[in-house]
Amino acid sequence: MTQTIVLLPGMMCDQRLYAAFMDRFSDQFDIHCLDLVDQTTIPDMAQSVLDRIDGRFHLVGLSMGGIVALPVALQAPDRVASLMLLDTNARADRPEVAALRVAQIDAVKNRGLADILSQKMVPNYFHDRSANAENERICLDMGVDLGARAFENQSLALKHRVAVTDRLGAIQCPTLIIMGEQDKLCSLHDHQTLADGIAGSQLHIIPQCGHIPTMETPDQVNDLATTFYAQQSGT
Repeated sequence: MTQTIVLLPGMMCDQRLYAAFMDRFSDQFDIHCLDLVDQTTIPDMAQSVLDRIDGRFHLVGLSMGGIVALPVALQAPDRVASLMLLDTNARADRPEVAALRVAQIDAVKNRGLADILSQKMVPNYFHDRSANAENERICLDMGVDLGARAFENQSLALKHRVAVTDRLGAIQCPTLIIMGEQDKLCSLHDHQTLADGIAGSQLHIIPQCGHIPTMETPDQVNDLATTFYAQQSGT
């Protein structure tokens, strides 16, 4: 029976975030990339994942997707076969970032979505911006396509999220943690906290890479994932 992989995108991203990953693994797994656009809390996003997928699955989350993946794994440990967390964190929103979200929501309501994405968000995604102009364009397109309502919903969910750092020890499934060494949004400390809290987890740091390794260094991510899934199947 074919196993299932569930992909959870980052803020204002869709399946294009995982295009290279899906190309690599679509012939081995039944892959679902779920949108997280209609809910205004992280718990509701997590519940929506469980409501939309049957049975056991391998879970992958990048950035906001990882923030959602953690409560999914905590809430339904019998259903999450493995966990892959990329450039994410288990903490609450930083006060200075939470304050900025309110202003950004107001700006987006005044038809400023493309400006917020292009000026405040996308420039933080890639280490080598000159080599990732096309990836930046894709990220802008993803956000514009999702729209202002999705931006508001996701901003509110992230702003009001609760830290799960003290619950990481309850996650017992095989866990792979990946970060880009030059990630500007989620620090090495964030990832080390995940690795220290989840027993038996693996932490891999990809050099010359920023916040979105699935797009900036897709081959490295896919190679790490291939090894990770092979370890679980015993091959």
